[in-house]
Formats: sequence, structure tokens, C-alpha cells
Amino acid sequence: LAAAERDAPDIVVASTPPLGLCAAAMRLARRGGAFFVADIMDAWPETFERLAPRWALWPMRRLARRIYSGADAVSAVAARYIDLAKSSGAASPMRLAYHGIDLGASPQSPNPTIPQSPTPPSPSPPPLRLAYIGAMGASYDLETAIDAVAQCPDATLDIAGSGPKEAVLRARAAGCPRIRFHGFLGDAGLRALLARCDVGLVPMLPESCVGVPYKLADYAAAGLRVAECLGGETQALVGRFHAGAHYAPRDPASLQAALAGLAAATDPAWNPAAFAHEFDASRIMAGYAAWLEGLVVEKRNGGAPK
Repeated sequence: LAAAERDAPDIVVASTPPLGLCAAAMRLARRGGAFFVADIMDAWPETFERLAPRWALWPMRRLARRIYSGADAVSAVAARYIDLAKSSGAASPMRLAYHGIDLGASPQSPNPTIPQSPTPPSPSPPPLRLAYIGAMGASYDLETAIDAVAQCPDATLDIAGSGPKEAVLRARAAGCPRIRFHGFLGDAGLRALLARCDVGLVPMLPESCVGVPYKLADYAAAGLRVAECLGGETQALVGRFHAGAHYAPRDPASLQAALAGLAAATDPAWNPAAFAHEFDASRIMAGYAAWLEGLVVEKRNGGAPK
């Protein structure tokens, strides 16, 4: 702290969660007279309300409100997190900055360690190749995806990642060779997997409190359309760019209908480049840096942190 006070920065940016670390960064900024920005990456404690009673989460909620209302500015990776900060008393400058992805890397040829999609016995119709990348936990309704694909002979599903539900999901999909689990893949492996797929799955449940997940940017960068049941901001983005379809959570028939629509035709308004541009890390971070610089200039010109 003493060293920080001697060479105090003009601005301190700290991500939350974890709430405790962000609160400590805010105290450090105050001691050094720096402008403090809270960057909201996830909704804590709201995301835990499915697992614990609200009263048990009060200490976390109080700390979150203190951070949001005490920050000199707030940024977030989803609009719903901006709204959360506003409802907690934040009245500071705010900026939405989605999870970005590097669009400079082009998809590589398929990694030979990843099994290729099986060829259907008939040349028509071609298979609809689905991909899911990410965790396998309570917030992810992969059971519905497995059941729907198992009943769709013209669909395949490749799952990359791991999590506490993996063993259960593997057992559920055991009778369907068109559903494959790859475990953790490196960057090249993920890009190779997505390069040979058609649709990316976002099977996150609405009660997960997620606004716009990382995987949406990954799918956009790979040029995939999206099937999602998250709703909210993710559904709005997919609809805005004509990038896929929404289906009802926990409803295999709804997902099957969505997949049938995606297999039948591509929306003529679908523009993969425009969808990917929305998550271009170079564009997002350049704008974010310019915003931070503007805050510093304002502070130097007489604006004072709280």
C-alpha cells in the first residue's frame, strides 16, 4: 500500500467477481486518490440464488451494492449487469463491453486427434453438425440437447469441455454414436472442431443469470449460427443478426423444431461477418481503452473520484 500511495495510478480497474478482490482494489484506489472502475463479469450473488436462500447471500449482496454504488464508473460484459448496477444505486458513467475474441486467427484444418463427423448412409439430407464448448454444470441444459440430437437422425453433436455433470451426460448419450465428447481441447483443436460444424449450442438456463456468454463470441468468430435457450440479451443479439434460433429450455421438441428450421434454410439476412464484428476484441478493447482515457482526462480536468 505504501508503494502504491507513492506511485498512485490515475485510474484503477478491477473485475468482479470476486467481490472481495474488487472491494480491496476500490479501497486501494481511494487511498491513492485514483479513479475507480468496477468491471462486472458475472452477477454475484444473484447467480447463487438457485443454490442458497436469499437471506444467506445478504453479506455478498451488501458488498456488491457497496462496490457498484461506490465506483466512479462501471463497465460490464452484458447489459443486464449494467441494469444490476443501476438497481444497486450506481449512478456513475457506464459502458457495455462484450466478451471479445481475436478475429485474426483463421480456422485451421481439422486436428487428426478429433474424430471426424460420421457420413450418413444417404447422401441427402446432409447432417446438421452441432457443437457445444464449455462447462458441464447445473446451469447448462445439455440433457435436452442430447435427447433432441438422439432423436434427430440427421444431426450430430460434438461436445468439448468438462464439468461435474460429464459422467451423467456421457451415460445419457451412450446409445447415440452421433454424440461425441472430446474433453478439453486447446485453441487449435477448438477452432478445428468449430470449423467443421454448422451450429453452436448455447444451452444455458435463463436462471443462470448469464447475459452474453463467452461461447457466443467463439461461435460468431467461427461463422456458426446459434441455437440458444438462454433468452434475454443473447436471444436479442441472435435475432438482431439473424444468426440462429431460440428454443424453450428443457424442451427437446422445441430444440428439434429449431434445428429443423436451421437445417431447412439460411436466413438471407444472416451476415456472419457482421455477427463476428460485434465481438471483435480489437474493436471492443480499443473503445474500452478510449473510454478509460476519457475518464482520466476528465479527472485531471477537475473531476474528482467519490
